Amino acid sequence: MLITGALFADHVEGNGAKADITGGVWDYVTVPREHVGTGHTGFLQMVVLGQATPDDLNRDHIIHAVVYDPDGVAVGGIDFEYPGHASTAENRVLWFPVEHRITKLGRYGFRVWANDRDDQGISIGLDLRADDRREETR
Repeated sequence: MLITGALFADHVEGNGAKADITGGVWDYVTVPREHVGTGHTGFLQMVVLGQATPDDLNRDHIIHAVVYDPDGVAVGGIDFEYPGHASTAENRVLWFPVEHRITKLGRYGFRVWANDRDDQGISIGLDLRADDRREETR
């Protein structure tokens, strides 16, 4: 399977062989400033688009996603199992949470590929910004 696209979304829900995506295509995300560099972990909902190749029928796939902080250090990721029986369509969509450590503010990089084909993967970026508003306590 070739990875042809990826994006982040607020919510994704399956609808037959399709995905209903709400709040997609982020360019940045905000986190409380006090979470930056303190060992806190974030989760992002990643949506990945794939295209089946002729030899993909009933073949299981491992989708790899690695998160890099602004300095290029790997700070998270996931290996997601995509069973071959999940879809027989040429165009495929899958989604999963990606965990990462919040090490610093700036542009994070995400590299996504299928199986052992990193050379056919894609990269996307996402800015991590601080939200300086204080949470109210009651």
